[in-house]
Amino acid sequence: MNWRERQSVMVVVGLFSTLFVIVGGSVNTLGIFFTPLMIHFHWTHTQVSLIATVFGLTWGLASPLVGWLLDRIDAQIIMPLGAGLAGIGFILASSAGSLTSMLAWYGVVALGVAGSALVPCSVVAANWFSERRAMALGIVIAGGSAGGVVMPLVTDRIISARGWSTAMLAIAALILVLIVPLIFLTVRTRPQVVAGTKCRLPAEADGVELNAALRTASFWMLVLMQVCAGTGLNGTFFHLVPYLISVGFSSSRAALIASGQAGFVALGVLFLGAFADRCGARPVLAAALAALGLGILFLLGVHSNGLLLAAFLVAFGLGAGATSSVAPVLLAEVFGLKRFGSLAGLMGMLQTAGAAAGPVMVGGMFDFNGNYSVAFTACFMLLCVAAFATLLVKPVAAQLAVAA
Repeated sequence: MNWRERQSVMVVVGLFSTLFVIVGGSVNTLGIFFTPLMIHFHWTHTQVSLIATVFGLTWGLASPLVGWLLDRIDAQIIMPLGAGLAGIGFILASSAGSLTSMLAWYGVVALGVAGSALVPCSVVAANWFSERRAMALGIVIAGGSAGGVVMPLVTDRIISARGWSTAMLAIAALILVLIVPLIFLTVRTRPQVVAGTKCRLPAEADGVELNAALRTASFWMLVLMQVCAGTGLNGTFFHLVPYLISVGFSSSRAALIASGQAGFVALGVLFLGAFADRCGARPVLAAALAALGLGILFLLGVHSNGLLLAAFLVAFGLGAGATSSVAPVLLAEVFGLKRFGSLAGLMGMLQTAGAAAGPVMVGGMFDFNGNYSVAFTACFMLLCVAAFATLLVKPVAAQLAVAA
């Protein structure tokens, strides 16, 4: 194994571990905290959903700035700062005494997640791998999914034994003690050229300028895909545990099902990455979004049919990681890497805007209707629109690179 291969392995390890703890400990535990917070503070479904909304909006609004900075400053600097901010946010949230303060401190967590998670990891992985990029991104994104298997179960156990506040402090400790130093030691935005060695950067590095990309139909189809997919996916995801509890599952079994779903996501991103490298990102992403929508329909019947629960876990789990693992590959295929950080930041903002709208939309519909049926059907329809928009995306880098 030469120096470049060793560096590549260390980068993947660092990114995988970062997403395992930070995404697994923030995004994947939000639903676990919902019911304990409703019980402790007597909040409604709509009120507790605002935490996810503020989290998603803050993450989304910060993503373009993070992407812009990554085009100019090495990830070795940006990502540890982001991770540290996320850890501090969890410490502050653990002592929150009102909805306002909880929203504020989860906003701090979201700023840190934006600076250390999906956009930075996508930018770094895309710059390190030109061949088998989708598989590399799949392995990295699987870190968040693997964290989604472990962190909800651990969090639920800590909540049961010590309360929600202690659980938040435990997540903060993992981030600050383990992840911040690991990122600093392992992660760089792109390979460094060492004297006497050959280091070929990805050919797409010339790519398309930002302004030119914003004028294309493909960009706006990606916008539509990200908003609809983010709303449908996260509206379902953040209410999965409360929904399962509402139809008769215990909190521990609901957490176990959420963990199992995350396990299928970890397998799914690897499966999708392999197929995207062979077949292209566009058809694979469209198929994954369609499967995700089908999984939501299966979810509506899980209270009466165990086979539908299994079908949900497979369909929803295998598709849920597509917007994080395959969408960045499609973005690189369409526009190249020249302004990939800025474009990935914009896409991240749009995805998290949908992610912010989804939970509060579903929570509001539940409070109005008294059940999740209408809300989850709306999520299914949004994912169908996202799949169709993906099919309309066409590569434009080759045509626009010269003009740019």
